[in-house]
Amino acid sequence: MRLHIRTILTNLTRIARNHWVVIVILITATALRLVNLESQVTFLGDQGRDARIMRDIILLRDLPAIGPPTSIGQIYSGPFFYYLMAPFLLLFGLNPVGPAYGTVLLSVLGLAAIYVITLRLYHKGVAFCVVLLMATSWINITYSRFSWNPNPMPYFSFLTIACYLYLHQKPQSIYRSILLGAVAGLSLQLHYLSGFITLGLLILHAIRLMQSKQKKAIALSFLAIAGGGIAVMSPLLLFELKHSFLNTNNLITLFSNMAKSEGGPSYFSELSTTITQGVFYITQTQLPPLLAHLFFWSVLLFAGIKAKRSSSLFLGINVWLTALFFILFALLDSPRHPHYYGAIYPSMYVLLASILPWHKKCYRCKVIIAVVCIFLIIQNLRAAQPLLVPGGNQIRAAQETAKNIGDNITKGPYQITTIPKTETDDHYRYYLENWYPQYTLMGPFETDQPEELFVLCFETDCHKVQDDNQWAIASFVDKKMIKEFKAGRATVYQFQHDRDRMNR
Repeated sequence: MRLHIRTILTNLTRIARNHWVVIVILITATALRLVNLESQVTFLGDQGRDARIMRDIILLRDLPAIGPPTSIGQIYSGPFFYYLMAPFLLLFGLNPVGPAYGTVLLSVLGLAAIYVITLRLYHKGVAFCVVLLMATSWINITYSRFSWNPNPMPYFSFLTIACYLYLHQKPQSIYRSILLGAVAGLSLQLHYLSGFITLGLLILHAIRLMQSKQKKAIALSFLAIAGGGIAVMSPLLLFELKHSFLNTNNLITLFSNMAKSEGGPSYFSELSTTITQGVFYITQTQLPPLLAHLFFWSVLLFAGIKAKRSSSLFLGINVWLTALFFILFALLDSPRHPHYYGAIYPSMYVLLASILPWHKKCYRCKVIIAVVCIFLIIQNLRAAQPLLVPGGNQIRAAQETAKNIGDNITKGPYQITTIPKTETDDHYRYYLENWYPQYTLMGPFETDQPEELFVLCFETDCHKVQDDNQWAIASFVDKKMIKEFKAGRATVYQFQHDRDRMNR
């Protein structure tokens, strides 16, 4: 036993000695993600909804078969994210800051995994550069500081690429094929845009099938990939069967509506926007479209040349997937939000790092590498300056609002709603359900009459809330306002039924 422990300690010491700079970078990355975390952590409607679902998983009240819906098209992802983050909510005693800390941990572990994968499959200098740039990336830092299903996507997408390369070494392996399908399925559950990565890898595998003499073995590999994907996606597939392929129909409708129509932006206009925004997100430098195109295609070209000269399948695949992702993403008529690029961020950094002049005995080359890295780090850390300012503590604000409402509840079941409807209320519901279980809080889509209604108005003029046409208010019969009070940013109006009017 002592010998075993001594061997482990020896190996850890060796790893620390050989990779101490990367360890320092990971510690720095952790610090950047933790500074003022609790005061700045995002806890709004989406996070409140997720926390309610994770809580119900922990308490075994409900084991969901679907995940969060997309903001566009209401397409439900798989439930993997909920099960991934629920242990962190439990670890922190149902405090919703737990999943935020869990996201930080996954981010740092993801950076370590990207370093190891790039180191083993390509080049130590490139691996070091990638983890350095991602550790200090403002976009990566931002999306590592709160709980949201797209946030772990970069790491699972890169792991999918690694699984494909693992399969490529032995393409007839059923085990490796199942592993690829399973990891791709998990990545797809975090965000559907990671499907572009999976599609690109399947195209490469199909080409391998057509070129191979072992067509039967590789065909079986395709079935195994599908089997692995179906296994991890099975809860969502069962949901589809039970609800007449609701998700599939919504997905078809979404892509049909997004198809380019006459008079709309041209494909090349969308491609230009996609590239310009993508370049901005990784460099934090707003280039004119022409320069952004020149930068993007130059990186792809030089990385492609380097992949061919070095016969690097790893680099070649990242070139292919980056080009394919942008080409396909440009087909979608949707905003270019930073998290939409999550699946391709690691590959973009790999390409950028790969074209730097990695020559051991070249002093000028080292200077160029240092200048590029320092420039990108400065640009990103300049954007990260808001981290130094304590935030408004959205968790505490949600707690205070929920307590103000809860202390005024006199009977149940009760209902809450917001004006305008774009203001969400799941973060308030989370604490109301936790702290006031003696009163039943009705779901937002229930049609039964509650005994009390609380309307949270976030507008400047709230004098006519009782006449608002949203369902929860309009359907509350014979309403009588009994109290008006402040709760955080909202003015709350408490209604009960006017029994005298009801009995007439």
